[in-house]
Amino acid sequence: MVFNSDGFAEQDFIQKVYIADISGEYIGTSEVMISRGTGLPAGAYLDAPPPLQEGKAIIRNANGSEWIITSDYRGKTAYSTDKSKTMIINEPGDIPDGFTLSGPPRAWEFWDGEKWLPDDKALKDIQQKEAVERKTMLMNEASNEISLLQDAVDLDMATEDETTRLLALKKFRVLLSRIDTTSAPDISWPIAP
Repeated sequence: MVFNSDGFAEQDFIQKVYIADISGEYIGTSEVMISRGTGLPAGAYLDAPPPLQEGKAIIRNANGSEWIITSDYRGKTAYSTDKSKTMIINEPGDIPDGFTLSGPPRAWEFWDGEKWLPDDKALKDIQQKEAVERKTMLMNEASNEISLLQDAVDLDMATEDETTRLLALKKFRVLLSRIDTTSAPDISWPIAP
């Protein structure tokens, strides 16, 4: 093979070349016919890339002068370190800034720059929210049943069992109303009748 100083062939010949796709990623080799007065096809290079490594990709550097090895996380899920979003990595290269391949194991953890750590305040907030939700649900269930039983008592239609249950539910509801959800998770919940 003979190329002149402008990069054009001085004669016809067949040449093995190393091909990069439009993104610059190495995709394989080919033998191409180089005609006199022409150069290499677009994306074709004479220098062989380094051997491919597990978890890596081979790409052409920005100015096209050499092959470089870069990380390849394509197809993997990356998690934002502020927990606002996830993304599937589509291109070779490093993990984008502000992302990690390790998702937070629990909602109350924060990223310290290297790993997820427990966030005691966030955990406490979640526990208090769950306690409020539980208290509200139990109060609603008790109130609904109390309402029906109270109708039976008011109309002088209640059985002895219904009157006993009404009293037990009212006591339960009073005990629930006294629950301080800010003390979650250390709450002694009353037992529903």
